[in-house]
Amino acid sequence: MIIVFLSDGWGAKHGGINALSTDLSIAVADELGDAGKVFAIARRPLAEETSNALKKNVRLISLDKPHGIDNFDVSWVHDIHRAVNECGCSSVDHWVGHDIKSGWAALEGAKSYGGSAALIHHMSYERYQPFKSDDPSNTDDKIQDQRELFAHDATLFGVGPLLRSSCAEISGRHVNLIVPGFAEGSSNTSSNDRISAIVVGRLDGRNDRIKQGQLAVASFGNAIGQARSAGLLPSSLREPSLTILGVCEKETAEITRLAEERLGGALSILPLPFDPDRDALLQRLSRSNLAMMLSWHEGFGL
Repeated sequence: MIIVFLSDGWGAKHGGINALSTDLSIAVADELGDAGKVFAIARRPLAEETSNALKKNVRLISLDKPHGIDNFDVSWVHDIHRAVNECGCSSVDHWVGHDIKSGWAALEGAKSYGGSAALIHHMSYERYQPFKSDDPSNTDDKIQDQRELFAHDATLFGVGPLLRSSCAEISGRHVNLIVPGFAEGSSNTSSNDRISAIVVGRLDGRNDRIKQGQLAVASFGNAIGQARSAGLLPSSLREPSLTILGVCEKETAEITRLAEERLGGALSILPLPFDPDRDALLQRLSRSNLAMMLSWHEGFGL
């Protein structure tokens, strides 16, 4: 069995869809063993990314296309099929596309070269895009594009129960549920002596309407401030700390000011930029005993 995952990056560096596709392709390759081959796509991957994928029995196909182009172009399928052939595989059994990002390319692959298409529903534009965007026309284009995509003949998947329900509403058909599960190596090494909180995400001002990073920071400071002023401060709140991953450098001072303003005093805050190193992130999470993800609409981050 030959399966091709049409993402555009390996790992978490270029967003959540690629992060999930990476984990899913590794899991499928492990399940298949010697009974098949799994290919994943990446735009101009680093040598270490290609090597890392191969160690997981996933063959990474490089596309000489720059990052920054929003969606996966359907014409790229022809280059991908040629690359699969060059790896000794004469056909593809399943083309896996991720919503409107690469779903159309998966349909094109099945149409032009055979095999079946599988579409994974990652986001419900109708539920959150009007709130996120100030461009109604662009929002409506995405909603209609998504409805048209999932009306096509393909095996459908939703990431988590909310998106399975959303995909069933859009398509009017049966939708399979994907449960990502926990990352390998997840553990808890946190202390009970104090609160060590963490907020993770792309927490720049452009995305704050949806990601709500400022709300997480403000509410944390506010909660500690209220406990102190009410004289109900437990020992775990006497030396709290807050780590924030995903802050733009120019916004670090504003984030710190916001938390201390709500608190009414100084607070141990560590605002850091986005870090694609998953092992480092898991270590930070394991040392934390409070994780906040207040995203207004999140497909599978929760």
